[in-house]
Amino acid sequence: MVIRHKYGDIYCFGGDFYTYYPKYGYVQIQLPRDMVFATIPRGAVRVRVNGHLMFRLGDVYFELGSRGYRIANYHRYPEMYGYADRY
Repeated sequence: MVIRHKYGDIYCFGGDFYTYYPKYGYVQIQLPRDMVFATIPRGAVRVRVNGHLMFRLGDVYFELGSRGYRIANYHRYPEMYGYADRY
């Protein structure tokens, strides 16, 4: 999946995020939680997680905020990513 952003596209595959550098190819990056997107990819569906409205496309969840969409915080919603912070 490709998420368009004014500073460069973000690619998501298997729950991991990547950006593309012409010299190096695709490089894995940290989850861009602070990036705000004007739009989300087509095909995203509305879902509710713990009562919160979100948009899901594949295994990526988006929250709608006052400035646009951002990728949901996986620490707050561990059931979305199969993530359990036990440490």
